[in-house]
Amino acid sequence: MGRMLGYFDNGDELDRPDLNKCPDCGCFFAQENISVCRDVTSDKFYRSAEDLKGEFVSVTLSIVEKITDMKGYYNGEKYVSYYICSVDGAGYEIMVRDCIQDNEQNFIAGDIVTFYGEGAGNVTVYDMNGKTYILPCLNAAYTSYSP
Repeated sequence: MGRMLGYFDNGDELDRPDLNKCPDCGCFFAQENISVCRDVTSDKFYRSAEDLKGEFVSVTLSIVEKITDMKGYYNGEKYVSYYICSVDGAGYEIMVRDCIQDNEQNFIAGDIVTFYGEGAGNVTVYDMNGKTYILPCLNAAYTSYSP
C-alpha cells in the first residue's frame, strides 16, 4: 500500500533501517509513527500550517504538479522535489516536500495520495523556471497511494 521514503548513509549516527531521516529538518520517522500522525483535513492544514509546524500529521491530497527547487541546482546540492497539491478542488494549494531524494516518488497529476510527515509551516520555494511558491508545506516521510 504505502512505502517508506528513506535511506541512511554509513555515517549516520542512528543507522536504523526502520527510520527515515528528513534531510531538511533532521527529524527521524519510523513507519510505526504513522499511528501517531494526527489526521487533518486539507483545508485545516492549509489554514493552520504555522500551528502545525513540527507536528506529525497525515493529509490526503491530489497531485497537481512536481517541481524541483532551484536552490539545490545552484548550490550543488541534491535536487529537492516538491509536489504542488490541490486542496479539495477549492482553488488553493499545499506543497509537499519529498524528503528522501535517493528514492523519490513519481506521482503524476491527478494522483490522490495520503502523505504522512511533519508540518513545515509556510515555505518559499523557487522552481527551475524561477517561479516563486509560498505555500503551506508538509515534509513527507511516508506515503500511501492506491491507483
